[in-house]
Amino acid sequence: MKTHPKTLKLIATASFLGISLALSSCAERAARPERGHHRGPAIMSLEQAVKQATTPADHERIAARYERKADKLLNSARYHERLAETYARTDNPKMAADSARHCRAIAQRLKEAAEEMKALAKMHREMKGQ
Repeated sequence: MKTHPKTLKLIATASFLGISLALSSCAERAARPERGHHRGPAIMSLEQAVKQATTPADHERIAARYERKADKLLNSARYHERLAETYARTDNPKMAADSARHCRAIAQRLKEAAEEMKALAKMHREMKGQ
């Protein structure tokens, strides 16, 4: 069954808007300290945790938080890689090339951000021994 070009354009536009909204939400969250509202008020922000870290256990908790962030970023990168492959298989060559390239670029940036999170986790684990 061949998909109508207008339908493909609508799907591409909706996908682009969804990705844009998701990324803007991520950027907004990254720009402000974690509130922990979804886990309860007892969870301190990452910024507070870093300021107050003095014990090996403090640094281990911070390292674990950075690793969880890295895992989430890598999951998102894998999603965007799959989305790029989906776009690459569409019948519209322009959409296939542009959208796939866009998704691959996002995936690459997410992988780089995950590596930064892993580096921060490693640094805090090294600080445990000091």
